[in-house]
Amino acid sequence: MTTPHDRIHCQNCRAINPAHQELCTKCGTRLMIVVTPRANSFEDQMLVEAHSEFLMERVSALENKLVRVVTQMERLVEVMYKQAQASSTGHELVEALFTTLAESGVLDMEEMRKHWRPPSSLTEEAKEREMELLESDAQDALTRENEQFETGQAKAGRKN
Repeated sequence: MTTPHDRIHCQNCRAINPAHQELCTKCGTRLMIVVTPRANSFEDQMLVEAHSEFLMERVSALENKLVRVVTQMERLVEVMYKQAQASSTGHELVEALFTTLAESGVLDMEEMRKHWRPPSSLTEEAKEREMELLESDAQDALTRENEQFETGQAKAGRKN
């Protein structure tokens, strides 16, 4: 699609020629060099500035969304940690109940073990270490996410 800036009129015969032509295709007259008016370059600059502003708004919106996602992820990790602690505590309470019932003779512990077995036979130290690993993995993931976010911001800043 040609625009008014992509063509030039011959000053002799008024024929339309491509802007890069030196001679008129109809009459052969040397075409005058036409300079783009300053108003056009101003309009182009305004378009670039408007586009830059639009991009900055989009980047800001994405940053806000990313911050909300990171916050939600942190909350999720906290909830998962609390859930794991509650589950561990609940398991220990059930084991204590079974032991008490077995000691009082109400429950046969060997029969119970056939039907129910603990999800893991971890010691307290191993359980704490597992929870620390889960927390550190979640923290590492958040740190990587923040670094990627900051890298994206730095790249966006260099483009402006």
